[in-house]
Amino acid sequence: MGNRNQKQQQQEVVVNTSKNEVKRNYIEKKYKKGYQKLQELKQGDPKQHLELNYQHYEQSLESVQYFCDQIVRLVNMQKLTLDFRYFQIEGQACNIISSALAKCKNLKYLYLQFQQNQIDCQSFEQLTQQISNCNKLQTLKLRFGQNLIEDYKAESLEQTLKSLTNLEKFVIDIINNKLSEQGAINVCNAITQCPSIKKLHLGFRKTFTFSDKFLGFNFTGFSKIQKLAIFMDENSINQQKAKMLGDNISCCSSLNNLTLSLTQNQINQIGSIYLVEGLAKCKQLTNLTLRISSNIIPVEQLYKISKALKTLEQVTILEITLGQIVLFYQ
Repeated sequence: MGNRNQKQQQQEVVVNTSKNEVKRNYIEKKYKKGYQKLQELKQGDPKQHLELNYQHYEQSLESVQYFCDQIVRLVNMQKLTLDFRYFQIEGQACNIISSALAKCKNLKYLYLQFQQNQIDCQSFEQLTQQISNCNKLQTLKLRFGQNLIEDYKAESLEQTLKSLTNLEKFVIDIINNKLSEQGAINVCNAITQCPSIKKLHLGFRKTFTFSDKFLGFNFTGFSKIQKLAIFMDENSINQQKAKMLGDNISCCSSLNNLTLSLTQNQINQIGSIYLVEGLAKCKQLTNLTLRISSNIIPVEQLYKISKALKTLEQVTILEITLGQIVLFYQ
């Protein structure tokens, strides 16, 4: 009787092994392009950039699990881009990805493209929390536009950024979410907890109506930022708010490169002049891209703004978009 049971167990092991082998071969064939990239990286230089675009694969937990299982085996991997745009990622899939990222401890570059999914605050916090294990990161890019992120205390983001002492470049783009104005302030406050950041990209386009509360945010916490990009298009910014924004950015004492996109707001000619005058106080600024098209600036008043640009004496490269007009100086 005992021999019969042992023989049956052995047969079941063989059957299960065979099934697993068939499934593995099926998956490797199904995800051939991604599988080949993973194999190349296993055999090659860990400094090679692994870029996986999941739009080529079926939207299932199986595919997420498969690639995450493969990624964690690449213990020496240093550069990783995961493109999960339009993938319907939500809770369970987010758990799988978070757990995998926590094990990628040698990453120096991480780029997550998770636009247009079903990621809420809880899942976003979980992801950012697990990234704290990647404490060798020098570049971190988080693009989570058009998800379900609501009012966000940013505590996990703050703790993560504190732990990433080598982080020099940080991109966070959370456009078209359900974020409140206080949530955006919390995100900015979290960023100030990472003094090593030198390059910063803030994507708040079409997020909410900015009030004095946000535009009065103390940018002195960004005093070590050298390259700054802020996208605040479609946010009802008017003359007074434009002035406040310019004055606050002037607190970025190390800033030498600025991209400021304020298209489709309510900034008039006076507001534009105030904005430029504020930016002129950035004495280290040499490269400026300013986009203020589709505001309420009459064409006949554009020449007054061009006069204000003369106050930017230290700027050697300037690109400014006014309506359909693009002015470029060098």
